[in-house]
Amino acid sequence: MHHPSGSHSLKILAHLPMSPATPLSRRSFLRLAAFSGLAAAASACSMPDQLGRMLASTTPVTPIPWATKTPSPVTNLWPAGSDLASSLLVANPPRATKYPDQSEAWNGIQLEGLAGRDFFASLTTPLAALGSQLFTAGQDYLASYYIYSTADEPVFFWMRPLAGLNVFGHGPKLATRQVRRVWQVVRAVAPDQLAQISDPSLPPEAQTEANLYWLFQGPSNPGWSVDLRLGGFMLEALGELPRSGVAVMGDSTTEGFSAGIDHPMAHEWTTWAAALLNVPFYNRAHHGWTTGRMREEWNNRISPLAQYCRFCILQGGLNDIALGESLESMQANFNWMWQKAEEQGMLPILTTATPYNVIVNGGRESVRQALNAWIQQTFVRVLDIDAVVRDPSDPSSLRRIDGWYGDGGHYDQDAKRAIGEYVANWEGWDFPQPGPFTG
Repeated sequence: MHHPSGSHSLKILAHLPMSPATPLSRRSFLRLAAFSGLAAAASACSMPDQLGRMLASTTPVTPIPWATKTPSPVTNLWPAGSDLASSLLVANPPRATKYPDQSEAWNGIQLEGLAGRDFFASLTTPLAALGSQLFTAGQDYLASYYIYSTADEPVFFWMRPLAGLNVFGHGPKLATRQVRRVWQVVRAVAPDQLAQISDPSLPPEAQTEANLYWLFQGPSNPGWSVDLRLGGFMLEALGELPRSGVAVMGDSTTEGFSAGIDHPMAHEWTTWAAALLNVPFYNRAHHGWTTGRMREEWNNRISPLAQYCRFCILQGGLNDIALGESLESMQANFNWMWQKAEEQGMLPILTTATPYNVIVNGGRESVRQALNAWIQQTFVRVLDIDAVVRDPSDPSSLRRIDGWYGDGGHYDQDAKRAIGEYVANWEGWDFPQPGPFTG
């Protein structure tokens, strides 16, 4: 196996996630509790009956391997206790209302009610209320808490403000009927100013905010109303961190919802991966693009993101194959993009090419298979998304079941979620994570 730049020698492969329909077993719950830093309490399974029923009935989110590693002890800098009742946690009624009486204990953490009623519902902390000694300019901090939603469907939200629908919607968080821990890394530009990366092409100093955003509702669901339980707030000092985002280049199978780049209402596989990892994915894929066009657009789409991104995912080849491009041209383009990402300080990751009925009908399935074999044999970081979505009885086709097959090339929502879980479970991620909870 060789690497285009010769700088790596280890190939890291991911494990396939559990099916989205897998029930939440006691073992799964213990793994999730270990992820939250509360394994000792979880081992006793001392949950209120109502919350226990919620956990047992929900579709589980697969635990993230890198996040199950035991973190070092940390100091909780949050000065106001761990529950929602604190006056430092400010809802914006009537858009958002705190309901401390709607409270449940979960592993010693009090989870209290918050109702959001429209796009701009939020929960914030004014930095001026925290004093000038808490944040140090140039340092990074990790804000985290525990949350679950009473809705049957997953709820996406943000820990930064959105000006509206026509903005970049990167970095969503996820609430389900299963208690989850969510977090965000923020940089202090000054003791009373935090960087809020609304536009990843601009430097952090150019986009600051005088509030710490714990929750911004956004287009969380079709009704734009949510009923949440949250608590266990923590704030940790991390020092000065390297970049921690993920840039993504690809075609329409990754772009998906094409109303705008990283549209807040898009639920692509990048949306799921970002929410599960608590890391922003910047999706710059575009429908119809060949790998040659991706190469041409690199400086417009990917180069501006390098200041925030530790990794860069490269997905493509389907349009090349359908249009009759040679395997050699795709290889040259992927080698170029891999090397360019490295030159810009990012760790590139390639995906395999997924099934496409147009390729099969054009008699070029063997080219797709050859491309995938070359990718697997050549590169040190590979996400085999082909293995996630292909039909076990016909590897040239997407899974022929509702929610997966789509139009035969562009997979549906269940497949997008499965890819997102698979990507989130890749064991090569090394992003910061919160330490064990301390009240």
